[in-house]
Amino acid sequence: MRLGLTFFIQVGLFPIDKNMAGVLTQKESLFWLLTFAFLLGFGTTEAELALIPVSAEVAPAHFLPPGAKSKTDHLFGLNMYDAFSVGVAILLGVFHIFKGWPVH
Repeated sequence: MRLGLTFFIQVGLFPIDKNMAGVLTQKESLFWLLTFAFLLGFGTTEAELALIPVSAEVAPAHFLPPGAKSKTDHLFGLNMYDAFSVGVAILLGVFHIFKGWPVH
C-alpha cells in the first residue's frame, strides 16, 4: 500500500506539480497565480469541517430573530467571510513573495 502511494506521488503528482509551478510563476500569468492562491485558501478553509461547530459557538443568538433560517444564514455568512478572508490573506502573501518585498 505505502509503496504504491509513494510511486503514485513520485511518478504522477510531482511532474504535474513542477509543470504547474513553472507555468503559474511566469510573469505573464500573475493573474492565474493569484487566482490559484485565493482559491486554494478559500477552498481549504471552506472544506474545514471544524469551522462549523466553532461558527455555531460564535453565532450571537440574542441578536438573531427566532427561527432556524436566520441562524443558518448567519452561519453560512460567517463561514464565507472566514474563507474569503483566508483566501485574500494567502493571495496577498503570494503577491508579496512574487514581488520580493521585504517582510517589514
